[in-house]
Amino acid sequence: MWMHEQFVKGGANNTILFAICCMSENVTLPLLPVLLPLLKYTLNKGSAPPMFVISGHNYHSIGSLMPQQPSKSKFAQLYFYDTKNEVQNRIDTIGLSNQHKSIDQTIVADLSSMLDSHNSLAKSFRYARQRFAEDSTTPPQLRLIKKRNTDGRRYNLPSASEVAALIVGDFDTDNLERDVVLQTHSNQLKRIDVDHPQYAGYPSYFITITCNPDWNEIKDCVADYSLKPSDRPDIISRVFKIKLDVVLKDLKDGSIFGKPKGIVYTVEFQKHGLPHCHILLFLQPAEKPRSSDDIDHHISAEIPDEHTQSKLYRLVQKFMTSAIKYLFKYVHKGNDRVTASFFRSHDSADSVVTVDEIQNYYDCRYISACDASWRLFGFEIQFKEPNVIRLPFHFPNEQNILYKDHQLIENVIEAAVSKDSMFIGWFKANKDFDLARTLTYAEMPSFFVWDKQGHMWRPRKQGNVIGCLTHIPHSYREEYYLRLLLNYQKGCQTFADVHSVGGIVYDTFKEACYALGLLQDDKEFIDALNEASSWASPNYIRRLFAMLLMSNNMVRPDMLSSILISGFQRSIHEIQSTILAKIEKLVQPNGKSLKEFTNMPFPDFVDLTEPSDTVFFDELNFDRTELASISVDLVSRLNRD
Repeated sequence: MWMHEQFVKGGANNTILFAICCMSENVTLPLLPVLLPLLKYTLNKGSAPPMFVISGHNYHSIGSLMPQQPSKSKFAQLYFYDTKNEVQNRIDTIGLSNQHKSIDQTIVADLSSMLDSHNSLAKSFRYARQRFAEDSTTPPQLRLIKKRNTDGRRYNLPSASEVAALIVGDFDTDNLERDVVLQTHSNQLKRIDVDHPQYAGYPSYFITITCNPDWNEIKDCVADYSLKPSDRPDIISRVFKIKLDVVLKDLKDGSIFGKPKGIVYTVEFQKHGLPHCHILLFLQPAEKPRSSDDIDHHISAEIPDEHTQSKLYRLVQKFMTSAIKYLFKYVHKGNDRVTASFFRSHDSADSVVTVDEIQNYYDCRYISACDASWRLFGFEIQFKEPNVIRLPFHFPNEQNILYKDHQLIENVIEAAVSKDSMFIGWFKANKDFDLARTLTYAEMPSFFVWDKQGHMWRPRKQGNVIGCLTHIPHSYREEYYLRLLLNYQKGCQTFADVHSVGGIVYDTFKEACYALGLLQDDKEFIDALNEASSWASPNYIRRLFAMLLMSNNMVRPDMLSSILISGFQRSIHEIQSTILAKIEKLVQPNGKSLKEFTNMPFPDFVDLTEPSDTVFFDELNFDRTELASISVDLVSRLNRD
């Protein structure tokens, strides 16, 4: 244990407590099983406590499951290869030939049988051996595939030699180039162990911290056992978490860049064998860098002087490789994944060309050893500070009510009337607190705490929290405009106050938004339609209007519809119904309808049959008044005969 991992200081007798081993008492170990007779009576004699000495480590090297000929089986291969002579094979793997006679075969056989019956790992190996025995065909191979049409940040191939787990996800049958091969036969042995940033705006700084296997804390733990840092992913994860917490503490107290407004970080592994962390630091407005000099005060791309700053020079020379710009999308890019292929192959008699007999591709989640250790310790993969509270709002008497199936409706109504929602509680807080009247609804959580028991806002005594109004799409119209007003209106004590501007109570939230200057006019859309009407076909103009309509950017689409009927000589009502019906048919495939838009007229009929000949439709578009006048004139010129 390291002192930075301590859980509590002080307490009884000023003891220091650690919680990483039991996850703050959330992990309990089962009681020790009754000592097996073989160990109790055969191997332990005398009055001393029973004991059994393990030679070496309680973890060992494991290679391929089957030995390469003519090598003999060893380690885990003893569970799979030539199991009929397993006892003798185990004896042959230890000591010299003249020492074999001193090893009791009965004890070896009894120990092997005991492990098969009571050890879960031994049982798994035996089950795998049975599968090998049942399927005598060429054993399957696994290949990791590099795909060019996938996200290279997530589907990159491992660059470190490590133990990893693949969890099969989506099935993929693309025939792609294979790059990395893992087989059941190999010469190598590997060591294993049995054991929205959106609420805060743009970040002021982007910081990356990468684990260094040469840290003294890591080297000291593996040096005594002749191990490499990669052999102990648990140590790597713990040391990196300690150093990450120290960095975050310095960032939070403002001793480096200034007082922060928020911090977001994510820990990644990316198949490199070591964890690293991306931190987005949001500073208070007064602390944000505003010039290049402010940036240069904290960040420098200059190489330190080799003579005057020799230590810093060596560190930069060893660890600083490049400066990279990242975005929110990269920080939250998702888990590591890989495409894997299982296949069987055989060698031709005349060549060594591999022939695939099956080709199965799997989209897999990739969990490295450090990733698994990090999650087993319960460390956070993503972190956001301060916390964000979602603020619901509603129309009068339309708040959500939660109840259980067995409750009587009378009790449900009574409870709903007696308990205020967070939104109604804001109205009441504005009556009771001077500070509340200076805040918008979204700013309330930063200075007040919502009491879930008392259903009221109380002044905040500690902590830093940001409020976020529940998202409402533009298509919801009045609810959208209500949300828009709540970002500006302060001191509201009733719903009427929300849609009041300058002492004038407007009929709708939308009109109040107009009065506050929160909505733009439709001039740019009117100009676009007018310009198109001078050269485009009627069908093009209708499609343009439908596209603008579905974009939800027009404030008064009903006013723009008059442009669509200009130039036609038929009756206004008939033309309008025809055009609106055509527009309705254009928006319906996108899940929209003209009925969803306020004050937008709706056609008398929608099921229009498109004329097969446009000339026929043009013949219907005539001026009846003018034709009547022409008819009278022509009739007057006819002969009496």
